[in-house]
Amino acid sequence: MPKVVDTRTARVIREDYAGAGPCLAFPGMSSCTAVIAVLPDLLVGGHFTMDRSAVGEPARHVVAAAQKMKDLIGDQLITRLLIVGHNDNHNPQNIRDQLGCGVGGAHEDAEVEAYDIARKKVDNLVVIATFVGPGLRPTIQFKRQDKVTEARLGGPPANREEMSVYDADINVSFTLHTLRKHFVTM
Repeated sequence: MPKVVDTRTARVIREDYAGAGPCLAFPGMSSCTAVIAVLPDLLVGGHFTMDRSAVGEPARHVVAAAQKMKDLIGDQLITRLLIVGHNDNHNPQNIRDQLGCGVGGAHEDAEVEAYDIARKKVDNLVVIATFVGPGLRPTIQFKRQDKVTEARLGGPPANREEMSVYDADINVSFTLHTLRKHFVTM
């Protein structure tokens, strides 16, 4: 077993759920996209499953995940929005618009950036976003899922949502990779 070089407490957000906190972890990203809204004092994130190639009504997945984020955001101002993941499976403009960050939206002045992590050619990732300040791009890091372990904090889950959004100590073997370049402004 490799030496653990990074440990942090994060709010873990699984597929089709949303959560808020200063550090967010999105496990199991093989075709998903993490959407991260920067508020004045924390992050709100959603783990969006496939949009474009989903069977049935793909847009409903986006609408449902965006609504969960909007419920957490409330009347707070989004200063920056990041869409990080396998964006070839998604429509980043639709996600942006669903969260009110497009032209005419409540948060149209928010800076919106996208990063297609598929370019890294690594499947099944954990993406971790860490708040660094209001209006600033959070630190976005990733690691292969098999190099990351988590230890759930608190008691056993009481319901489906607690199974999908929870606090955990995240332990990473080797070094996390940080995304610094190649963000595309939308």
